Amino acid sequence: MAIINPKIASSTMDVAVRIALCKKKADEPNLTQSDLLKWLQDVYNIKVTQSTISNTLKKSRELLDKDIGRPCPTMDYRIRIALCKKKAEEPNLTQHDLLKWLHEVYNIKVTQDAKAFEFSNGWLQSFKKRHGIKLFRKHKERGSVDMVQLETELPRIREVLDQYKWDDIYNMDQTGLFYRMQADSFLATKQLEGRKAIKERITVVPCCNGDGSARLPLWVIGKFSSPHCLNNVNLENLGCIYRANTKASMTVALFIEWLKWFDSRMHGRNVLLILDTSSTLVPLRDIPQLENTQVFYLPANTTSKIQPLDVGIIKSLKACYRRRFNQKLLRALEIGVDLTTVRPINILEGIGMLVEAWEKDVKHSILVNCFHYCKIKSMSLQVDVTEEMLEDAEVMSELMEQIHQLPYSSPMDIKDFINYPRESDVAYFPTELEIVQAIGSHNGEIESQKAPSSEDQEDDSEELPELKPSEVTNMLSLCEGFFLQQMENQQQNIKMIRELIFNVQHRK
Repeated sequence: MAIINPKIASSTMDVAVRIALCKKKADEPNLTQSDLLKWLQDVYNIKVTQSTISNTLKKSRELLDKDIGRPCPTMDYRIRIALCKKKAEEPNLTQHDLLKWLHEVYNIKVTQDAKAFEFSNGWLQSFKKRHGIKLFRKHKERGSVDMVQLETELPRIREVLDQYKWDDIYNMDQTGLFYRMQADSFLATKQLEGRKAIKERITVVPCCNGDGSARLPLWVIGKFSSPHCLNNVNLENLGCIYRANTKASMTVALFIEWLKWFDSRMHGRNVLLILDTSSTLVPLRDIPQLENTQVFYLPANTTSKIQPLDVGIIKSLKACYRRRFNQKLLRALEIGVDLTTVRPINILEGIGMLVEAWEKDVKHSILVNCFHYCKIKSMSLQVDVTEEMLEDAEVMSELMEQIHQLPYSSPMDIKDFINYPRESDVAYFPTELEIVQAIGSHNGEIESQKAPSSEDQEDDSEELPELKPSEVTNMLSLCEGFFLQQMENQQQNIKMIRELIFNVQHRK
């Protein structure tokens, strides 16, 4: 596979750029050579030395006299980017204004009907696709599946997957999760209005294999790079990989990082990784070199039917998480806490419940059934899996009972609670200006996506107090006393607590 190769800044200037540089200096004589260096990089994505600037300016008269009135007939990609940036910054400019600007700044003459001036949505989407800068997918609806395409593509898909055993076939996808949301329509609307929705949402990245023998640690993407509640926490103990950016979304850089992380875990194997074309961030040709992994993209508009995570695994994960979340609320209700004023859980608590739901609650049978249901291997054609077998009836029943017990004025429908309509529609599509900046910066992602630190005022979580071993031992001793008082046999729990006390007292 080809190693991803974003466009690298050029270190040379052609004649047209040298002329533009001289004109820039002539128009703005107060600009320093450092200013001109920055201008070259911003407009043309060219990095040169200061001596190159100096030598070019020394030949300014010669360059301007030699080429005066001779238009450059073509625009390279750097000038097209600059044109897009100009249009994005000043959307009211007409084509005539842009023609004049091109001639004045770059000494370029093009016709008014040139394709460079087509700023249609189609052009913009093609531009983003070419440069691999979409950041996330829109919510996928089952109704949008192209059934004709699906039937056409399935034989080709099976031909590829039949070469691998189920334990060597992995699927990864991403989903949004409003991890603080209660099952009350009124409270949810109040919670998730405006900018609050970003703070309340995280992106969860699950991955597992076809026979259910491997569930990789979740990746969780939040908004804050160092929320207060994680200040005294060793992130290696979270049970997941935590990353952050301002939109709490998967970016190109994170996607590449995840791929390399996955490949390193497959050391010595040859595995197939199934990905969703509409949610991946890098074209197949630009996937980095992987030693142990072959990447296979499912066709667009088919994944809600043939991607295992889509057909039921993510739903099961969310249902199990919501059940744990409701259990926490019910315990608070038992001690008289008003749920309308209860302290929202922080990201640390949310991650804890999410990891437990993924590792302990999502049943092995759900994983296996979802892979077979998709019929993406020939052997699955002989396995009869119904839609009812894609969800955990016990979890769903308990969720409905919990919602009934909670004192909500407008309880949600259970389907909306598991997959809130706005939850999966977590797309962040850059503006034209941001697209240009992304390509110009050549780092593969929008620069504004840098995650805020814990000093950000919107981080409402509290720092976890640093506990002394003696304090922890006292708390564990209370737990031991509790189990000693129970009528049932609690030897297993008591033994576990005593082991914990020993570990705390003798920790290194």
